[in-house]
Amino acid sequence: MTEEFNQSHLVEVARAKMRRMIANDPEIAARVPEPGVTAALQRPDASYRHMIAAVLEGYADRPALGSRHYELDDDGAGRMVRRYTDRFDTISYAELSRRIEAIASLWQHDAEHGAAAGEMIAFIAFTGAQMATIDLACNYAQTVSVPLQANLPGPDMREILTDIAPVVLAASIDNLDVATGYAIGQETIRSLIVMDSDDRVDAERSAIAQARKALADAGGMVKLITFDEAVARGAAIPWQPLPETGPDHVSMIMYTSGSTGKPKGAIIHDRISSQFWNETIPAYAPTVQVAYAPMNHFMGRNMVHSTLAQGGTAYFTLHSDMSTLFDDFRIARPTGILFIPRVCELVYQHFQSELQRRIARGEDEAMADAAVRAEMKDRHLGDRLCGGGVGSSPTAPEVRRFIAECFEMPFVEGYGQTEAGAAAITQGNRLTGYMGTEFKLVDVPELGYFTTDKPFPRGELYVKTDKLFQGYYKRPEATASVFSEDGYLKTGDIMEQRGPDHIVWVDRRGNVIKLSQAEFVAVGPLETTFLGNSSLIEQCFVYGSSYRSYLLAVVVPDIEVARAGLGHAPDDAELRELVLRELKEVARKAELKNFEIPRDVIIEREAFSYENGLLSSARKPLRPNRKRKYADRLEAKYEEMDRQQQAELARLREGGEGSVAEKVAGAFKANLGLATVDVESPRSFGDLGGDSLGAVGMSLLLEEMFGVSVPASAILHPAASVGWLAQLIERLLAGEGVTMGDVHPQSDILRADDLKLYKFIAEETLTGASQAAPPADEIRNVLVTGANGFLGRFLCLEWLEHAAGCDGTVYCLARGKTEKEARERLEAAFDKSDPDLLARFRELAENHLTVLCGDLADHRLGLGEDSFAMLAEKVDHIVHPAALVNHRLSYENLFAPNVKGAAELIALALTCRLKRFDYISTVGVPALLPSLTSAPEDTDVRNVPDPVPLSDAYANGYAASKWAGEVLLREAHDLFGLPVNVFRPNMIMPHRRYVGQYNETDMITRLLYSIVKTGLAPRSFYRLEPDGSRARAHYDGLPVFPGSDHRPPGARRRKIRSRFLPVQAVHSLRWRA
Repeated sequence: MTEEFNQSHLVEVARAKMRRMIANDPEIAARVPEPGVTAALQRPDASYRHMIAAVLEGYADRPALGSRHYELDDDGAGRMVRRYTDRFDTISYAELSRRIEAIASLWQHDAEHGAAAGEMIAFIAFTGAQMATIDLACNYAQTVSVPLQANLPGPDMREILTDIAPVVLAASIDNLDVATGYAIGQETIRSLIVMDSDDRVDAERSAIAQARKALADAGGMVKLITFDEAVARGAAIPWQPLPETGPDHVSMIMYTSGSTGKPKGAIIHDRISSQFWNETIPAYAPTVQVAYAPMNHFMGRNMVHSTLAQGGTAYFTLHSDMSTLFDDFRIARPTGILFIPRVCELVYQHFQSELQRRIARGEDEAMADAAVRAEMKDRHLGDRLCGGGVGSSPTAPEVRRFIAECFEMPFVEGYGQTEAGAAAITQGNRLTGYMGTEFKLVDVPELGYFTTDKPFPRGELYVKTDKLFQGYYKRPEATASVFSEDGYLKTGDIMEQRGPDHIVWVDRRGNVIKLSQAEFVAVGPLETTFLGNSSLIEQCFVYGSSYRSYLLAVVVPDIEVARAGLGHAPDDAELRELVLRELKEVARKAELKNFEIPRDVIIEREAFSYENGLLSSARKPLRPNRKRKYADRLEAKYEEMDRQQQAELARLREGGEGSVAEKVAGAFKANLGLATVDVESPRSFGDLGGDSLGAVGMSLLLEEMFGVSVPASAILHPAASVGWLAQLIERLLAGEGVTMGDVHPQSDILRADDLKLYKFIAEETLTGASQAAPPADEIRNVLVTGANGFLGRFLCLEWLEHAAGCDGTVYCLARGKTEKEARERLEAAFDKSDPDLLARFRELAENHLTVLCGDLADHRLGLGEDSFAMLAEKVDHIVHPAALVNHRLSYENLFAPNVKGAAELIALALTCRLKRFDYISTVGVPALLPSLTSAPEDTDVRNVPDPVPLSDAYANGYAASKWAGEVLLREAHDLFGLPVNVFRPNMIMPHRRYVGQYNETDMITRLLYSIVKTGLAPRSFYRLEPDGSRARAHYDGLPVFPGSDHRPPGARRRKIRSRFLPVQAVHSLRWRA
């Protein structure tokens, strides 16, 4: 539970600061709300449109919306690009009003771009002045605004568009390519409005031209118009107000996503939408705000609408990835900020980092703390901050307290749900009444929460407000499930009521913890796994928090088992080490994720029992009681681990004495929060609890410590122990290896011209390739990479079948600490559910498989010279599905395994004699650029007019790394005649013969698993027949066997050489006919 700190003194400090600014800062004085406008907003009979109009008219001459200023500049290649400056361009309220009316008039009167009242206007964008304008125009035209996440998975987006049937799609220039595809595929869309474009910028002009061509080629049913063109066209026809609607008029559909990830559209009416205009908390008026949250979230809408309602100015952040956010804060100098937890964490991390740097230079800790706070107070977020709040998910109390005290302002924590339309917990966990909230707590007996609990009632929070949503759009069953019989909304949150309007969040009813990195952990099944697979662990209580990225546990060990293992009576320290090793061993066997393994434990010698209140009368675990007993000690352990981590980071940044290995061990401790790390231990970063996100942080830390780039892929290597990484760093310090910076001069874009084989491959290898023997006529010996992956295992099996028929050999490259471990890792990929698969693999492997321990990212594939020479001489064909597949990692972190790895294999393919090369790419490659999306499959990926942009978009780094591999293979083909096949698979479904062979991380697999596991599926999962009955469920996809059968041996290969046989999806109505 959260203990609040007293902020009353900060309220007075902030008020005094605001009074000084009004007196001395003309910009702030000019933004003081007008009483007349405020009164107009408060009128009981004011409609939503009248509120907006009152604001636009009352503040006509004030600056309303701001966007970062830019100038046009030549990029050195004759193309005009944007160069952003450190100021904002603004438009007035009067100009905003003119644009809103122009867009509404366009929809009313234009034949090509019209939209009638009640029709849907969909958005694929983040936020911005033009998006806010069109969104407000929806109210004037009485259309329905549907803002959507730009990165929604394709199937989800198409399903939503089918449901809402929009007539207009508004997309930012950054999302134009994907929006064009959706517009073509959605027959109801007639108009595509492009936002935030500038025809003077070459890339943007080209993107619009390509979109127009794609729309014309698709039949021309969808017409494209830019925002400026739409305003000019609409302004030519005076806007005519429509008859007023009531507060129950639907103004928008807001798509939310719960823990299941399935989007549902909450129906939002005017009564909800207008709250940001007439019920705004006047915490820091006059208002200057930076808007950086998406408009498909109430937080993002509040940032814009409440600012306008107070006559303030909303400045929009430059980039949706928040990369410029702190620059935006410093330039805009906001008077208030609505934070999301991640921004709070970044502010706090900056403080901690700066504090450690000063202490490392020898400053006194107290003086350094005061100095950093003073510097941040007037610089980090601007110098006009007077108030702030945070919402959308929990924020650690120490972070909230720091921000309030550092910036000397009252800091509010909000609580609410889209479905509730309102409700908030503010200072001191008090439930505010300004939104008319009615609530109650309801018993949750299965979790041990009752309204009769002492000293405070506890239960699930039910709320009822005058702003409850109308339901989920076209989801009646989902709507019914969230309402009680007496009309309350079920929040799913367990609360404790400490007084009138004073409630504290306790837990989630579903007993699922969402860790701070957004991973969900079902603690009940996790405890069952540990108890059911260990003789040492007698009882356990797994504990976690949304404020933390890892778990802790309380464990009751079996003392006699421990005594037998040690040979003597153990003390608590020995028990702790035994239990930690046991937890990791159980997790390894159960194939748990790293974040599911408790990082530390409290040893409890007294068993959980009914008598001590930790078991129910039915001997079921009572989690609330366990939490009550152990929470303080566990939180203290978190804090102690944090202190140790910060102390270790500070020591590392000081530099000082110690070998490379000792410093790497310190980095392990700091990154993983471990008390000790043995320099000589063979345990890898992953073995010790690290994950891919932690590896990125570790990569940055090692680069800061040693000045060399250590990619996340290396840190995730199975053999990446302290010693292994220390040796790698020593080689990098000696100048060995190729890095991204050696190949690409720019870090934010990729150019095909930068990817040249000579940058990766030794000159003598390239020279020798010109005289290399031609490829073998018959294929006997094949090198298969990535054979322990989902697709790779079936490619390996297929080529083993081929090798058995010609007495050949399949060579597999696998990572591991030893050859034996590499082979075990490979065999484990086949040991999944089907004994026939494992038996067939072992039968073929006995005489036809050789496993080599290596690493694609290393020189010579991590092999010795003799092994590399052997492969160069014997291998006829290379099959390369291996890659680090992680859609969160950047191109830089994927460069070594995916790009350098491809280059190392090309070097092998060019040595001795040319070798046929099958390269498994990804369907994501064409999506990188509009010019590739619409091009034929055999297009040379190097011949694109624009560079490939690097961003934080979903899977951008992975797709870019596979594109780079294709570029290198194209060059090898052109220069040396290397025969190459490139395959770009999409979703690959389970095997049709072998049981249990599925790609467990695919979305469709998780969906089907959940349905099988629970026996539940939403009715919407099934297509309905014309008579309303349920049709058979189906899913478009290819099973893994055809996906892997891309190089058939013998006669099949000769047949395919003479005739290309495309595979395409056929609609179910055709094959069922």
